Amino acid sequence: MTDDDDKDLFGEPIKRKPVEERTRSRRDDPPTSKAAARKSMFSISDKQKIVEEEFKRHPKGLTDWKLEDILGSHGSTWRTRRDELSDPKWFNPPRIVDSGRTRKEPDSENPKNDRIVWILAEYADPYRLKPMPERAATPPAYKTNAHYDKDGHLIHETCARCNSSEHGAPYSIGAHVSKGQLGMWYCFKCWEQVRKKHA
Repeated sequence: MTDDDDKDLFGEPIKRKPVEERTRSRRDDPPTSKAAARKSMFSISDKQKIVEEEFKRHPKGLTDWKLEDILGSHGSTWRTRRDELSDPKWFNPPRIVDSGRTRKEPDSENPKNDRIVWILAEYADPYRLKPMPERAATPPAYKTNAHYDKDGHLIHETCARCNSSEHGAPYSIGAHVSKGQLGMWYCFKCWEQVRKKHA
């Protein structure tokens, strides 16, 4: 990385907060909350452990509704814990992923609705993971020219098409970080050409 990597487009220094403060606490939280956020970074809470254990008992996966039904509460507690286990800001790589399948829950309040089936990442079949939309110019999730550094920052410095790092690679196609898809990153010129080709 060069000195310019720590500056924004206008040449001003980029002020970065530690990754744990950006992902686990709010700007206006008291110092005790920020300290707790730092302490809990990369650790799994008791409720997250309960959710993970339930998914281990159901290797074919669970919908959020079924998870809540098994654990005895249809409030947001268990769904939120599952969401955290699926979020790369909490766990990278995520511990629970979208299986690419849906299921109806006949006993739910909306029995006709399709619901996402979530599954432990270790049980996921890479060929059955959620497919990309047909018209999307999204490369497969396993193809990326980006990576995370040791501080958890997403790094994308070199264009995937022309391999130039002169202007960086600030434009992406297929990036959906919350789903673990880092996408392909391009310089502006290449990004425009790839985007037009897939439009």
